[in-house]
Amino acid sequence: INSTVLSTSSLIIHNEDHVRITGLVIQGPDPAVHESHHTRSFTLYKDPLAHTFYYNLQTTDGIVVYADNTEIAGEYCYI
Repeated sequence: INSTVLSTSSLIIHNEDHVRITGLVIQGPDPAVHESHHTRSFTLYKDPLAHTFYYNLQTTDGIVVYADNTEIAGEYCYI
C-alpha cells in the first residue's frame, strides 16, 4: 500500500473479531513533499511567520491499531 498524499484517511478498517491481515508493506507519505514544504517555509520565506506556515502542513496518522492479542512482526518492522 503506497500513499503519497499528505493527509491520508484510513486505508484499512475492519471491526470484526478474529481478523488476520498478512503480507502488507505500507509506505507513505512521500518525504519529498515534506522537504519541499520545509524549504518553502524556512529558506524561501525569510519571515518570522515561517514557523507558523510550516506547522500548517497536515499530518498523517501512520498506523493506528486498537486490538487485543495483536502481533506485529517482520524483518523490517519499526514501530
